[in-house]
Amino acid sequence: DREDAGPVAGLATALSATEARYAAVLPCDRPAVGTALLARLISAARGESGSVARFDGRRQPFPLVVHVRVGRSTCRRMLDAGASLASLLAELDPVEVPEAEVRALASSAAFADVDEPADLRRLEALSAADARTRGRR
Repeated sequence: DREDAGPVAGLATALSATEARYAAVLPCDRPAVGTALLARLISAARGESGSVARFDGRRQPFPLVVHVRVGRSTCRRMLDAGASLASLLAELDPVEVPEAEVRALASSAAFADVDEPADLRRLEALSAADARTRGRR
């Protein structure tokens, strides 16, 4: 219904397509989000409206784990108000997994956007550097 309505409309569409209790939402331009981080976000979301990671000193909008029923109703209200993704997250008020925990589970590569070939080359270099650093621990 809302062509080009942005990420809130995309999230609303995704949540309307599932009967699951919780949904893990990942942007297609972040290929390095790992299973350990997702498992921790899923665990943190239980009994809550959802969960997100704190990384680089701020709440990251994705990956997001969201309670589907709560997310659906919040998306509808926010779409009607023309709200942004940041406003949606403020309204949902998901639990934040602390940065120290996130860094123990994922590297900065998990939060790197890959929109073009140069971004992919940077991600590959970052992933290789992270692997070398983790190998020294």
